[in-house]
Amino acid sequence: MPLLLLTSNDLQRRSLKGRSTTGERYYLPPSHVVQALSFGYNEFAADLLWVRTINYFATHIHTDRDLRNLHRYLQVILALDPYFAAVYRYGASMLSIDAGSNETVLQAIAVLEAGHKHFPEKHTYPLKIGMLYANELKTRDVAQKKRWRLRGAHWLRRAILLGADRPWLATLAAQLYSKGGELQMAIHHLQEIYLITQDPAARRQIAAKLRHMQGKGIAAQLKKTHQRLRDAQRDSRIPFVSLDLFLLIDPPKEQTPGHG
Repeated sequence: MPLLLLTSNDLQRRSLKGRSTTGERYYLPPSHVVQALSFGYNEFAADLLWVRTINYFATHIHTDRDLRNLHRYLQVILALDPYFAAVYRYGASMLSIDAGSNETVLQAIAVLEAGHKHFPEKHTYPLKIGMLYANELKTRDVAQKKRWRLRGAHWLRRAILLGADRPWLATLAAQLYSKGGELQMAIHHLQEIYLITQDPAARRQIAAKLRHMQGKGIAAQLKKTHQRLRDAQRDSRIPFVSLDLFLLIDPPKEQTPGHG
C-alpha cells in the first residue's frame, strides 16, 4: 500500500537522525493526497498515522519538546476518519499538555470543536474547550481577555446542559460571565442551572452564588444611579452644594424613553 510505504520511509528518515530531532521535517502530503493513497482504506490509514503521531509526540516530548507538526498530523488523520474519537480526545490533550503559545491552545480548541461537531451529545468536548478558554489562553489585551472568558463560559454552560456533573462548574461559568462584563447573563445562567440541578449540595452552592451575584447587580445599579446624580449636580446651577442638599433644592427630572 503506498501510504504504508510512505509512513515507513518517514520513520526511517527520522531514525537515521538518531536522538537529535530538532528541525525534523514533515513528510506527509496534503490530506486529499493521503486519502487518494489510501485507496478507500481510510480508517486503516488513519490508524496507521495515529500510531505514527503517538511515536512523534512521545519522542519529542521527552527530547526537544518541538511539537510544531503535531497539529498537521492530527488534521490529516481526522480528514481520513472524522469519527476517530480518540484523536479528538487525546490529540487535543497532546497539543495543550505543553502549550507554549496561544496558537497551540487555539489548535487544541479547534480539534475539540470538530470533535463536538461529530459527537454533539458528549459533554467532554465542551467541558475541555471551556477550561482551555478559562485557564490556558493568556493576553494583556483586556477586551480579548473578556471575549475569551465569555466563550469559556458559553462552552462550560453547554457542558452542564449536556450532563457534565461537576458541582463547581456552574459557579465557574458564572464567574467567567461576570468577569466578561455579562453580570445579568451570569445570573440567568445560575437560575437556569439551579432549576435543572438535582444534587442538593450543588443547589445550595448555586443558590449562595446567585445571592452574591444578585447583590452585585444591585450594587452596580446603585453605583450607576449615584454617578448619574453626581453628573447632574455638576452640570446644575448649584454644583457647590452637597449632593443631599442638591436633591432637595433641584432634583433632576427622570428621563423618559425617547427623550435625551
